[in-house]
Amino acid sequence: MRDQSQNIPYYNNQIKKLVSHLKKLNMTTYLSIYENDSIDNTENILKNSQWNFMEDRIEIISENLKTKKYGSVMDSQRVHNLAAARMKSIRVRNCEFLNKSDWVLVIEPDCAYNIEDIEKLILFKERYNLYNVDIVSGVTIKDLNNSQMKSRDTWATRKTSEVHPTKHDNLYDNWLLVNYQKYYSTFNAVCLYKSEVIRKGASFSGYNERYKMFDCDTAVICEQFHALNYSDIYIDHTIRNAHFKTGKVDEKILSLIKY
Repeated sequence: MRDQSQNIPYYNNQIKKLVSHLKKLNMTTYLSIYENDSIDNTENILKNSQWNFMEDRIEIISENLKTKKYGSVMDSQRVHNLAAARMKSIRVRNCEFLNKSDWVLVIEPDCAYNIEDIEKLILFKERYNLYNVDIVSGVTIKDLNNSQMKSRDTWATRKTSEVHPTKHDNLYDNWLLVNYQKYYSTFNAVCLYKSEVIRKGASFSGYNERYKMFDCDTAVICEQFHALNYSDIYIDHTIRNAHFKTGKVDEKILSLIKY
């Protein structure tokens, strides 16, 4: 998180409902939140929010690194910072949460999503009778009409290994015609990763070893999954989320994430 003070109430409420929902399915949840360099009181609001429903299964990290704040741009330092933040969150308590988990679920703090969709992600393999799943996400919706579903996450989402890091893949054709599809990489704001692969060394990184250049950190972790022979990466097109900026999820956002 960075300068997310307006969004924390929604984030907190969603996590609370999610933890309760997964508990009914006999799933234990561990929560790690990373924040740095906020100037809008995010740190204090975050730490003073009610997280008691997590008992001792929560870790909140705040740092003052004096890093530059970027927008959604293709910049090497930006993806390096993002990758470092994500890995600090995953490796909390000397990897205690990671070592106890079957899956790592990454949720962006400014993302609206349906609680039931997280269950669908976790049970993706069973829902579609697949042999294996290593990474699975839904779609971060930018726009939706009768013929197209446009994703915001076109840098991280790649159909094949041939898409160069400097290019954005054409992701808009036929998405509404199939429930799910296999991809080379994905993220889309709410993404599920098999924990054992991260324990084996896969990580978010701003550097793509195959192309020898900087790249989207969420695409690079998919590259590393492939390098470790974990290549079953999917997007479920029926699971949708959307970014918001106002601290309030309005009817337009709700209409985008409805299926």
